[in-house]
Amino acid sequence: MYDVIPTSIRVELELVFRLAAACGLAYIIGWDRESHRHPAGLRTHLLVALGACGFTLAGILLGGSDFDRSRVAAQVVTGIGFLGAGVIWKSPEERFVHGLTTAASLWNVASIGVLVGVGAYLLGTVTAVLGFAILRSRRTPGGSPDQTPSSDRVRIDPYGEAE
Repeated sequence: MYDVIPTSIRVELELVFRLAAACGLAYIIGWDRESHRHPAGLRTHLLVALGACGFTLAGILLGGSDFDRSRVAAQVVTGIGFLGAGVIWKSPEERFVHGLTTAASLWNVASIGVLVGVGAYLLGTVTAVLGFAILRSRRTPGGSPDQTPSSDRVRIDPYGEAE
């Protein structure tokens, strides 16, 4: 049973580095969400990236020759969809849906975890940098950094359809 787990300390250190790298890359996105007091902050983003990377590594380590490793990534996407749905809410007194961008940022850090888990460090880094840049570009001219960003809200018309 334990013969699929690497015994080389070099291999184990590489896997530990992947876990740490996934957390490090997710940190910049989680920090942005935390600093603007969004529903999912730093710890949530770090845990999502760590978990996605961990599941990816488990799929690599435990998968046999007939195992389709893409199934792990597909299940991470599905699981994060449920988690992301938990940060989306609509206030009864407003006509806006909140948390869509935060849910998307969770989805993004899950992809970072999977990318780093398979050893695609450059792609994971570019995904993190682009995600951070997108989050930082949301401000409207003259808007306060502490205001709820308009890109995180979707107006709902009286008939329940997104505008």
